[in-house]
Amino acid sequence: MSRPHVTYFSDLLCIWAHISQIRIEKLVEEFGDTIEIEERFVNVFHDMRYKRETYWSTRGGMEAYNAQLAETVESHPHLKVHPDTWAKARPATSAHVHHYLKAAQVLDTNRESPKLPGTQYRDLASTRLIRRFRNGFFEEGLNIGDPKVQQELADSEGIDVDAVERVLREGEAMARLEVDQGIVERLKLRGSPSYLMNEGRQILYGNVGYRLVRANVQELFRHPEPNEASWC
Repeated sequence: MSRPHVTYFSDLLCIWAHISQIRIEKLVEEFGDTIEIEERFVNVFHDMRYKRETYWSTRGGMEAYNAQLAETVESHPHLKVHPDTWAKARPATSAHVHHYLKAAQVLDTNRESPKLPGTQYRDLASTRLIRRFRNGFFEEGLNIGDPKVQQELADSEGIDVDAVERVLREGEAMARLEVDQGIVERLKLRGSPSYLMNEGRQILYGNVGYRLVRANVQELFRHPEPNEASWC
């Protein structure tokens, strides 16, 4: 019997993806290896200099943006936003960050994206690195767009930094990242985070609660026929 499958799209620089990270972790905690998790990337923060100059320059600058993010996570006591996040730590684009992480995923599986039973997905080095990057940026104020910071974080997770650099040079990471973008465009995903289930029939977008995500996963266990629409 096949496992229900969840594909999770996020942008590493998105505060709502930072908030939603715990929901993926809860899915694995509750459903374990009875479900499969696959993690992909969607580039929402394409050009942060443009966003700074055209939007935040008249709204108090990136310090004001930092304050807004800190206010956003106030209702989530397990999270915080470091004062340097965006105020000093300013990645130019999330695409560069995703490129590095995609290389780590390629090393883990030698294919496009890990699609594994829950606990195996959770224990992948690349999965840990995604969490480390996200927490490093939001919780510690690290500029995860800096190649030196990327290498230091990868090394802290026991990842072969030289092997990651080889995958980046050879172009495989970029090719796999383009696959992610192709899916985003084909399914017209609205942004980060997005949960895809039931071969794209069920799509949840944004700051949705865990109970809603859980209900959609439970619906997958009904194993609808290929032409049957899901109730969720």
